[in-house]
Amino acid sequence: MGVEKFLDASTGHITYADSLKLLEGPDAFPSRVIPHEFGWWINVPEVKLLKEGLIQPMKCAGYSERFINMIKMASKNGCWWINLDCDGEYVEGLEYNEW
Repeated sequence: MGVEKFLDASTGHITYADSLKLLEGPDAFPSRVIPHEFGWWINVPEVKLLKEGLIQPMKCAGYSERFINMIKMASKNGCWWINLDCDGEYVEGLEYNEW
């Protein structure tokens, strides 16, 4: 049985522009994104893949440093998914604002 970790984070950790990118659908992010009523489930790329060049395509696609830092933090902490939710947790070490 596989049981994996996920990062539960508030949508306040991304920018409004990031949220619009996530709404564009599966081609807007180099990994799986599943929308839900209050946010998104985002599949986190492995650290190895991030180091091999997935960060630059995210930047070129228009994702903010805030979004990329959240992906890096989740990956470094062994999380396979991020649950971005409007009622999600404030994550210390990540930039935050309400939009």
